[in-house]
Amino acid sequence: MTQEDILQGNKLIAKFIGMKYDSNANVYEDDKNAYGLFSLKFHSSWDWLMPVVEKIENNLVNYSHEVVIFGEHCHINQGKTHDMGYSSKGSKIASTWSAVVDFIKWYNTQTK
Repeated sequence: MTQEDILQGNKLIAKFIGMKYDSNANVYEDDKNAYGLFSLKFHSSWDWLMPVVEKIENNLVNYSHEVVIFGEHCHINQGKTHDMGYSSKGSKIASTWSAVVDFIKWYNTQTK
């Protein structure tokens, strides 16, 4: 992953989970804090990434998804038949982050 890939993926995740972007301050805001683009840690912190995984599995209307993390791999499946994302990036968190980003890209095409 390049730094640009990380920045673009983290922006995509921030929007997906409902963080608001304040272009005047160039920050992403949740209910409690504001974060600069380089302060988003979805790619490096399980504390940041797991709520996104939980949203994918539990909080998407009309969709049922399963996130399977094993070894250095991650699959995101819809039901039992459709593979919506797969990643093997050399570490568990990098693979999960990459599969989540790919899933969000797919999901955004489904909801428009």
